[in-house]
Amino acid sequence: EEEEGVQEEQPGKVNRIEEVALPSPLPESVQQAIDADVPRTRDDIPDVQRAALRRVLMAFARFCPDVGYSQGLNHMAGVFLKLGFEEEEAFWMLAAVLEDLLPLCHTGNLSGLFRDTAVAHVLLQTFLPGLVEALGAAGCQLLWFTTDYLLTLGTK
Repeated sequence: EEEEGVQEEQPGKVNRIEEVALPSPLPESVQQAIDADVPRTRDDIPDVQRAALRRVLMAFARFCPDVGYSQGLNHMAGVFLKLGFEEEEAFWMLAAVLEDLLPLCHTGNLSGLFRDTAVAHVLLQTFLPGLVEALGAAGCQLLWFTTDYLLTLGTK
């Protein structure tokens, strides 16, 4: 009986994501970026999941217009789908990651990325000063390493 209740909730969940995400139109550039990145996301995603990935990314871009779509979101959402989460769950997980774990990292000015890189730099200076010195001597900026990780959470 409980399983039936869960199954009955699934259509409601899909409708909620559509209700939240569909009212606002997407700029053509956002649609084009998503359409370009979906095929480049993980080789091991079947076509059914690619279609779901596209829907999740389009819904998220509508849901969060301040972010819209940016590089890396496809990799995170793709991993959620590959792990077996439904579209609704992948959508809300992506929203939670961007709101709670990586706030402002995917906005146009990338302020969260710069903030988190500065925090990482302080931590490295405190706990691994030799690494900071070696990076400096090699002419490497920490941002070169943090960008990919913070934009994809290591899912790429």
